[in-house]
Amino acid sequence: MITIKEFEDYKNEILKRGCEPGEQKVALNYEDQMLIGVKFKQLPRKLRNWNKLVKNLPIDCSGEALRKRVEKYMKKNPDLVLPEVEGEIYKEDYIEQQKVRDWYNAYRRDIREEVRIENLKDEIRKAASKFSALPRKDWIRHPYIVDDKNEGLTEAVLLLSDLHIGVQCENYYNTYNAIIASERLAKLAAYTRKYCERNHVNTLHILNLGDMIHGLIHTNARIEQQMDVAEQIIIASELLASFINDISDVAPNITYRSVFDNHSRLVADKKEHIEKEQGSRLIDWWIEERLRNSNVKFMKDNIDGGVGKFKLMNGKQILFAHGHQDSVNSSWQNFIGMTKEWVDYIMLAHYHNPKEKAYNGSTVFVNASIMGVDSYAFGRRLFGDPSQKLLIFNGTDTFQDINISLK
Repeated sequence: MITIKEFEDYKNEILKRGCEPGEQKVALNYEDQMLIGVKFKQLPRKLRNWNKLVKNLPIDCSGEALRKRVEKYMKKNPDLVLPEVEGEIYKEDYIEQQKVRDWYNAYRRDIREEVRIENLKDEIRKAASKFSALPRKDWIRHPYIVDDKNEGLTEAVLLLSDLHIGVQCENYYNTYNAIIASERLAKLAAYTRKYCERNHVNTLHILNLGDMIHGLIHTNARIEQQMDVAEQIIIASELLASFINDISDVAPNITYRSVFDNHSRLVADKKEHIEKEQGSRLIDWWIEERLRNSNVKFMKDNIDGGVGKFKLMNGKQILFAHGHQDSVNSSWQNFIGMTKEWVDYIMLAHYHNPKEKAYNGSTVFVNASIMGVDSYAFGRRLFGDPSQKLLIFNGTDTFQDINISLK
C-alpha cells in the first residue's frame, strides 16, 4: 500500500518525463497509462476513484475503461508491472485477499450445510410428530434390598445393532422380515427388563451400534430388500423408538448413544461416500423427537460420528464403534493410539456373531445381530442365532456378559 502523496509524486514524474521544464505531456502513451494505473492500484481501495483519476490525466477514456486495461495488463505481465519491491507489496496484498476469500467461501459452504441439515431435521421432526404419542414411562423403585457398598453403582450396557430393516430372507436357518424384527425387539425388551430389575441396575446405557436399515450398498442387499431406503428409515426409526420407550422405566437413568455404520450410507459406492451423510442420522433425529418427553438422555459426547467414548461410574472406560472400520484384533491398539488413554472395554458390532477377546487386561466385545442369517451369510456358511448383548457392571471390576437369544 502507498499514500496519496507517493502516488501523486509518481504520476507527476511520468507526466514530466521527456518534457521541457514547466511543461506536461499533452497525451499519454499506452505504457505510461499502464504504469500510472498499476501504481494507482496500490492505493487503499477506498481512495481509488478511477473517474477522478482520468479527469486529471491527458487520457481520452473513462475511468472504468482504464481500470479494465490496467487489470488486463497486470495479468499479462505479472513480473514486469512493478519494480521488485513494489511487486512484492502487491503480491502480499493479493495473497492476504485470497486467504480472506477462501475463508469466506468455506464459511458460506459450512453455513449452507448447517441450514440444509437444520431443514432436514425440521422435516423429520414434523413427520415424527404426526405419529401417535408414545406413553411416558417412569421408573418406580422396587422394594428390594441393595448392598450398601454398591448401591447406585450398578450399570448395564445394552448393545443394539444389525436390525437390517428392509431385508426379507427365508432360508433353512432363518426367516426374517419387519414383522419378525418387531417380535424380536419385544423379546429383547422383556429380557432387558428382567435382567436390569434382577441386578438392581441404576443406569442403563443403550448403544446403537448401527446397521438398523439394510440400505442399498450391495447388489444382494437390493435384491433381498422388500422396501426402499426411505421406508426402511421410517420403519426402523419407529421400531427403535417404541423399543427404547418400552424399556425406559427399567432403571432411574437411561442414556442413548449411537455411531455411524456402513449399511446406512446414502451412496452405494463407498469411494464416493461421505461418512457424515448417513441414514443413521435421520434415525437418531426421529428417535429423539419421539422420545423428547421421556426420561431418556440423548448423549452428544462422541469422539466423532463413528467412534463413541464414555466412562462407567466405577471408572472403567468404554469405546464403541460399528466395526466396519475396525478389526477385532487391532481395535484395542488403534483406539488407545487414537485417544492416548487406557481403554477397558471396546464394543463392536458388524460381524453378526457374538465374540469376546481379551488384550492385556482390556476386553473387546462383539455384538451379534437381530436379523440373523441372510443369504450372504448362508452362502458363506456363516451360521449364528440372532441375539443381542447385555453387559452388567457393578461398583467393582466384576460384570455379567449376557447374550440374549432372540430366536
